[in-house]
Amino acid sequence: MSDGYAPSVAELPERCPGIRSLQYTEPDVRSGQHSPEDYRSSRFPFALLAGWNDLEEINLCEMELTVNHLEVLSGLPRLWRLRCVPLVTKAVANSASTTLKEGFPRLTSVDLRMADYETAISFLKAICHTRLNKLCLYIDAKRLSTGQEATALASYISKFYDTLHELTLYCGSLFYEDLHPLGRCRQLKILLAPIRCNSSDIDNLSLKFPNLQQLDIRPTQYTIPSDEADELELDLTCLKLLARRCPNICRLALELDPNAVLPGNWHSKRFPRLEELKIEYSDVEDPFALATFLSSISLTALRVSGLRDDDDDEAVDSWGEVDRLVPLLQSIRKDERRCIEE
Repeated sequence: MSDGYAPSVAELPERCPGIRSLQYTEPDVRSGQHSPEDYRSSRFPFALLAGWNDLEEINLCEMELTVNHLEVLSGLPRLWRLRCVPLVTKAVANSASTTLKEGFPRLTSVDLRMADYETAISFLKAICHTRLNKLCLYIDAKRLSTGQEATALASYISKFYDTLHELTLYCGSLFYEDLHPLGRCRQLKILLAPIRCNSSDIDNLSLKFPNLQQLDIRPTQYTIPSDEADELELDLTCLKLLARRCPNICRLALELDPNAVLPGNWHSKRFPRLEELKIEYSDVEDPFALATFLSSISLTALRVSGLRDDDDDEAVDSWGEVDRLVPLLQSIRKDERRCIEE
């Protein structure tokens, strides 16, 4: 404030009626005096938001979210982005699914933490009438989802098929075959989720989502840790499948074996826009062979990484060598093409 006066939260709607973006964290959590689990109610005066009609973005941290809170938020006429770090419980989501079916008139971006798959599905029911463009769900399920749960979740996500461009899921590992309803979401440009795939799945995925610009489906990247052992089912041939049908991919991250036989006849299947490639959770046996192959898959400058937190020095050095060689080999290939054209 120009007069040096700091208004309380309760005074903000009256003193700052034109605010469009709000981020709020419980004071004691912000200062570190208490943990988020200590809170059973929020001090934030949600009722005052009802008259704050210019709000477009809300980011709420470390508080308990109730059905009444959601009802207030759903009535904000210009709210398009909702991000809530607090856990949305099953009871709240179930109530919301029956009370919020006409709310959130302009909501296009949602970033929420859910107690489990059933809770996530209930909340999606409540907002299925909206035109979501971006959906990020953190699901507190410390286990692999069942096929039925994953399919049900995918079914409700697919209701946003004509508008959804970005989907991020932090949850237990998912099997691609259980997510078949997502095939309706052909406008997807960004897909980040812990999906276990084989080569056939990658082929199908590239067919269903031709507009992808960013793809990261590493099973151990967006998942809750589990005791199940990870098996690499993909090799470098899956890159050919993606290059064939997803020409707009700029960032790509997969868990695959970089030491399998390199695919031949790559020249007709390059990624025209690929800028970043992450090949995680495998050591490199022949850095030069891998770099030679990778230098041929992209027409643009390509950053390559394949490190994991527990890599030893030898593994770090081998991937560093790949990253160093790729741009050098790309430069040589460009010079060769230039000479041929001249």
